[in-house]
Amino acid sequence: MWNNLVSRLATVELTQEEEDEFRWKLDRSGVFSVKSHYLGLINQNTPNLSKVLWKIKTPLKIKIFLWYLRRGVVLTKDNLAKRNWHGNQQCCFCHENETIQHLFFDCRFTRLVWATIYAAWGLPQPRDVSSMFGNWTIGVPKEYKQLVRMGATSLCWSIWRCRNSVIFDNKQPSFLQVIYSITHWLRTWAILQPSTSQDILVAMSHFL
Repeated sequence: MWNNLVSRLATVELTQEEEDEFRWKLDRSGVFSVKSHYLGLINQNTPNLSKVLWKIKTPLKIKIFLWYLRRGVVLTKDNLAKRNWHGNQQCCFCHENETIQHLFFDCRFTRLVWATIYAAWGLPQPRDVSSMFGNWTIGVPKEYKQLVRMGATSLCWSIWRCRNSVIFDNKQPSFLQVIYSITHWLRTWAILQPSTSQDILVAMSHFL
Protein backbone atom coordinates (compact mmCIF):
# COMPACT_ATOMS: atom_id res chain seq x y z
CA MET A 1 0.00 0.00 0.00
CA TRP A 2 2.85 2.38 0.87
CA ASN A 3 4.62 1.75 -2.46
CA ASN A 4 1.36 2.37 -4.30
CA LEU A 5 0.93 5.71 -2.52
CA VAL A 6 4.50 6.76 -3.31
CA SER A 7 4.09 5.92 -7.00
CA ARG A 8 0.91 7.98 -7.21
CA LEU A 9 2.51 10.99 -5.50
CA ALA A 10 5.62 10.84 -7.68
CA THR A 11 3.83 12.57 -10.57
CA VAL A 12 2.36 15.36 -8.41
CA GLU A 13 3.96 18.78 -8.92
CA LEU A 14 3.45 21.46 -6.29
CA THR A 15 3.38 25.17 -7.08
CA GLN A 16 3.36 28.30 -4.95
CA GLU A 17 1.66 30.40 -7.61
CA GLU A 18 -1.86 29.37 -6.66
CA GLU A 19 -3.61 28.89 -3.34
CA ASP A 20 -4.66 25.39 -2.30
CA GLU A 21 -8.31 24.51 -2.65
CA PHE A 22 -10.58 21.55 -2.00
CA ARG A 23 -12.22 20.03 -5.06
CA TRP A 24 -14.80 17.23 -5.21
CA LYS A 25 -13.50 15.00 -8.01
CA LEU A 26 -16.84 13.26 -8.64
CA ASP A 27 -18.41 16.43 -10.07
CA ARG A 28 -17.08 18.71 -12.81
CA SER A 29 -17.88 21.76 -10.73
CA GLY A 30 -15.58 20.52 -7.98
CA VAL A 31 -18.40 21.01 -5.46
CA PHE A 32 -19.80 18.17 -3.36
CA SER A 33 -23.34 17.00 -4.04
CA VAL A 34 -25.30 14.04 -2.71
CA LYS A 35 -26.21 13.05 -6.29
CA SER A 36 -22.58 12.80 -7.44
CA HIS A 37 -21.67 10.87 -4.28
CA TYR A 38 -24.55 8.46 -4.87
CA LEU A 39 -23.63 7.91 -8.54
CA GLY A 40 -20.01 7.42 -7.56
CA LEU A 41 -20.94 4.72 -5.07
CA ILE A 42 -23.02 2.90 -7.69
CA ASN A 43 -20.48 3.07 -10.50
CA GLN A 44 -17.23 2.46 -8.63
CA ASN A 45 -15.73 -1.00 -8.32
CA THR A 46 -17.58 -1.95 -5.13
CA PRO A 47 -18.47 -5.46 -3.99
CA ASN A 48 -21.56 -6.89 -5.70
CA LEU A 49 -23.48 -6.91 -2.43
CA SER A 50 -23.12 -3.15 -2.04
CA LYS A 51 -24.29 -2.65 -5.63
CA VAL A 52 -27.38 -4.72 -4.85
CA LEU A 53 -28.22 -2.35 -2.00
CA TRP A 54 -27.85 0.80 -4.06
CA LYS A 55 -30.01 -0.55 -6.88
CA ILE A 56 -33.03 -1.18 -4.64
CA LYS A 57 -35.69 1.31 -5.73
CA THR A 58 -36.32 3.20 -2.51
CA PRO A 59 -35.76 6.83 -1.45
CA LEU A 60 -32.09 7.78 -1.07
CA LYS A 61 -32.21 7.99 2.73
CA ILE A 62 -33.36 4.34 2.85
CA LYS A 63 -30.47 3.30 0.62
CA ILE A 64 -28.07 5.11 2.91
CA PHE A 65 -29.64 3.34 5.90
CA LEU A 66 -29.11 -0.02 4.17
CA TRP A 67 -25.52 0.90 3.35
CA TYR A 68 -24.86 1.77 6.99
CA LEU A 69 -26.55 -1.47 8.00
CA ARG A 70 -24.35 -3.45 5.63
CA ARG A 71 -21.20 -1.75 6.92
CA GLY A 72 -22.22 -2.34 10.53
CA VAL A 73 -22.26 1.33 11.50
CA VAL A 74 -25.96 1.94 12.18
CA LEU A 75 -26.03 3.62 15.59
CA THR A 76 -27.25 0.73 17.70
CA LYS A 77 -26.25 0.95 21.35
CA ASP A 78 -23.08 -1.11 20.97
CA ASN A 79 -21.89 1.25 18.23
CA LEU A 80 -22.77 4.25 20.38
CA ALA A 81 -20.70 2.74 23.20
CA LYS A 82 -17.73 2.62 20.82
CA ARG A 83 -18.12 6.40 20.59
CA ASN A 84 -17.87 6.77 24.37
CA TRP A 85 -21.61 6.76 25.03
CA HIS A 86 -22.24 5.39 28.53
CA GLY A 87 -25.97 4.65 28.49
CA ASN A 88 -27.82 1.40 29.07
CA GLN A 89 -26.96 -1.00 26.23
CA GLN A 90 -29.99 -3.24 26.67
CA CYS A 91 -32.32 -3.77 23.72
CA CYS A 92 -35.56 -1.82 24.13
CA PHE A 93 -37.56 -4.93 23.17
CA CYS A 94 -35.87 -7.39 25.55
CA HIS A 95 -33.01 -7.64 28.08
CA GLU A 96 -30.17 -8.58 25.73
CA ASN A 97 -27.52 -6.08 24.68
CA GLU A 98 -28.42 -4.25 21.50
CA THR A 99 -26.31 -4.91 18.40
CA ILE A 100 -27.20 -4.84 14.71
CA GLN A 101 -27.33 -8.63 14.63
CA HIS A 102 -29.52 -8.75 17.73
CA LEU A 103 -31.90 -5.92 16.83
CA PHE A 104 -32.65 -7.00 13.26
CA PHE A 105 -32.38 -10.78 13.53
CA ASP A 106 -31.97 -12.34 16.99
CA CYS A 107 -34.33 -10.38 19.28
CA ARG A 108 -37.49 -12.31 20.08
CA PHE A 109 -39.58 -9.28 19.04
CA THR A 110 -37.91 -9.16 15.62
CA ARG A 111 -38.06 -12.93 15.20
CA LEU A 112 -41.82 -12.73 15.64
CA VAL A 113 -41.95 -10.23 12.79
CA TRP A 114 -39.80 -12.48 10.58
CA ALA A 115 -42.07 -15.42 11.49
CA THR A 116 -45.03 -13.41 10.25
CA ILE A 117 -43.20 -12.74 6.98
CA TYR A 118 -42.58 -16.47 6.65
CA ALA A 119 -46.26 -17.24 7.23
CA ALA A 120 -47.36 -14.61 4.69
CA TRP A 121 -44.73 -14.90 1.97
CA GLY A 122 -43.04 -18.25 2.64
CA LEU A 123 -39.64 -16.62 3.15
CA PRO A 124 -37.54 -17.98 6.03
CA GLN A 125 -35.60 -15.55 8.19
CA PRO A 126 -32.10 -14.71 6.92
CA ARG A 127 -29.14 -15.29 9.24
CA ASP A 128 -27.70 -11.78 9.04
CA VAL A 129 -27.38 -8.67 6.86
CA SER A 130 -24.97 -10.31 4.41
CA SER A 131 -27.25 -13.26 3.76
CA MET A 132 -30.33 -11.03 3.58
CA PHE A 133 -28.96 -9.22 0.54
CA GLY A 134 -26.90 -12.17 -0.70
CA ASN A 135 -27.67 -15.88 -0.81
CA TRP A 136 -31.02 -15.50 0.99
CA THR A 137 -32.68 -14.91 -2.39
CA ILE A 138 -31.19 -18.02 -4.03
CA GLY A 139 -34.11 -19.94 -5.49
CA VAL A 140 -36.24 -16.82 -5.90
CA PRO A 141 -37.01 -16.14 -9.60
CA LYS A 142 -34.82 -13.34 -10.93
CA GLU A 143 -37.77 -11.06 -11.68
CA TYR A 144 -38.85 -11.23 -8.03
CA LYS A 145 -35.50 -10.89 -6.24
CA GLN A 146 -35.69 -7.10 -6.13
CA LEU A 147 -39.20 -7.23 -4.69
CA VAL A 148 -38.13 -9.69 -1.98
CA ARG A 149 -35.25 -7.37 -1.05
CA MET A 150 -37.78 -4.53 -0.94
CA GLY A 151 -39.80 -6.51 1.60
CA ALA A 152 -36.71 -7.10 3.74
CA THR A 153 -35.86 -3.40 3.49
CA SER A 154 -39.33 -2.37 4.68
CA LEU A 155 -39.02 -4.78 7.62
CA CYS A 156 -35.62 -3.47 8.74
CA TRP A 157 -36.70 0.16 8.34
CA SER A 158 -39.90 -0.50 10.31
CA ILE A 159 -37.98 -2.21 13.13
CA TRP A 160 -35.56 0.72 13.27
CA ARG A 161 -38.34 3.31 13.40
CA CYS A 162 -40.20 1.34 16.07
CA ARG A 163 -37.00 1.06 18.12
CA ASN A 164 -36.45 4.82 17.88
CA SER A 165 -40.04 5.56 18.89
CA VAL A 166 -39.64 3.41 21.99
CA ILE A 167 -36.34 5.02 22.98
CA PHE A 168 -36.91 8.66 22.07
CA ASP A 169 -40.71 9.05 22.28
CA ASN A 170 -41.41 6.62 25.16
CA LYS A 171 -43.78 4.59 22.98
CA GLN A 172 -44.69 1.02 23.85
CA PRO A 173 -43.30 -1.66 21.50
CA SER A 174 -46.05 -2.74 19.14
CA PHE A 175 -45.75 -5.80 16.95
CA LEU A 176 -48.92 -4.86 15.06
CA GLN A 177 -47.58 -1.36 14.44
CA VAL A 178 -44.43 -2.82 12.88
CA ILE A 179 -46.52 -5.06 10.59
CA TYR A 180 -48.67 -2.09 9.59
CA SER A 181 -45.52 -0.04 8.97
CA ILE A 182 -44.12 -2.74 6.66
CA THR A 183 -47.31 -2.70 4.56
CA HIS A 184 -47.28 1.11 4.52
CA TRP A 185 -43.72 1.32 3.15
CA LEU A 186 -44.37 -1.37 0.55
CA ARG A 187 -47.35 0.57 -0.78
CA THR A 188 -45.48 3.88 -0.60
CA TRP A 189 -42.41 2.60 -2.44
CA ALA A 190 -44.50 0.77 -5.03
CA ILE A 191 -44.75 3.94 -7.12
CA LEU A 192 -40.94 3.91 -7.51
CA GLN A 193 -41.02 0.50 -9.20
CA PRO A 194 -41.64 -0.43 -12.83
CA SER A 195 -45.34 -0.61 -13.58
CA THR A 196 -45.21 -4.41 -13.79
CA SER A 197 -43.96 -4.61 -10.19
CA GLN A 198 -46.23 -2.07 -8.54
CA ASP A 199 -49.28 -4.31 -8.26
CA ILE A 200 -47.13 -7.19 -6.95
CA LEU A 201 -45.78 -5.03 -4.10
CA VAL A 202 -49.27 -3.87 -3.17
CA ALA A 203 -50.47 -7.50 -3.24
CA MET A 204 -47.54 -8.47 -0.99
CA SER A 205 -48.66 -5.89 1.54
CA HIS A 206 -52.19 -7.34 1.55
CA PHE A 207 -50.89 -10.74 2.68
CA LEU A 208 -49.72 -9.27 5.99
